[in-house]
Amino acid sequence: MADLLARYDLEKFKWKPLEGVGSPKGCVRLLGGGEQIQDIQNRHFKGLHTLFFGLMIDLHDPVSIAKLTSSAQECWCSLRFEFPTIASSIGGSDELPTLIYTTGTPQEIDQWAQRTLLVHSPSYVDLEQLRVDESQKKVPLPDGDYCQMHLVPGELANDGTVSTFGLLLHCHHSLCDGSAVKIILNFYLDQLAKVLSGSHSMSESVQWGHELENIPPAVFNILNADEVLPIPPDSAEEPSFDNEYYKCMGSVLAGLDAMNKDAHGLNDCRQDTEWPKTRRASVLFTREESARIIAAARAFGFTLTHPTLHWQWSS
Repeated sequence: MADLLARYDLEKFKWKPLEGVGSPKGCVRLLGGGEQIQDIQNRHFKGLHTLFFGLMIDLHDPVSIAKLTSSAQECWCSLRFEFPTIASSIGGSDELPTLIYTTGTPQEIDQWAQRTLLVHSPSYVDLEQLRVDESQKKVPLPDGDYCQMHLVPGELANDGTVSTFGLLLHCHHSLCDGSAVKIILNFYLDQLAKVLSGSHSMSESVQWGHELENIPPAVFNILNADEVLPIPPDSAEEPSFDNEYYKCMGSVLAGLDAMNKDAHGLNDCRQDTEWPKTRRASVLFTREESARIIAAARAFGFTLTHPTLHWQWSS
């Protein structure tokens, strides 16, 4: 705990332009906090906490495969413009990992979209099985990408159209958390609905290079306007646990240490080099059981996500 009592510079997590002769246009910043933890988990614990998010969409008006594919790609590029983080990568060293984003020409952006939006053949959609299959792949993917989307059209009607399709996002956890994934996909679906209906074309409003203005700051630099801060390097004040920041950090880390000591009845994972196989289990609750679970969670100030995550950690 004594190691916590250090002056800390939050400015080092701000984005900086890429420098050096021949460097592409882009920016870089240090990973920090949970981002760095997730990078360690991915590299040293065999992809632990890699994010997947899947959903099924039923269309009011069936569309052709060609229109669905082109619209999905257009909106995928638009999503990158609004949320450039999905096209970022992790660099630096193991000790000082960095998040890097580089922009590109329209042709390079199109190549990225072709590579990272994977369109499957029309068929019965089983996103759970697709997730199991994809979980055997390591991130970054062979082409160096840290995020990709699967578009899985449903079965073709006699006229060659589809009325349902699935989406499965596969992403490194350092790029975003679960809440961010939901925000990102809500934006994507909103844009896709507009493009499919013919009411909007995203390509008209996109100028590549300007998306650098949309890169979100590190969480430290978002919250520091409202939360207690560590003592900066240029301060004469001595860090101590009487300071609210260090007191809070000490409490959080003590709680994590206590949680990690509870193995939940599981044995230590053997030290091998094999990539783990995915296992899954499902439990169906009745409407009444679901209502009781939600009520119990809310009584403790939790959402339904909290007990679900706890079950995942405990199983």
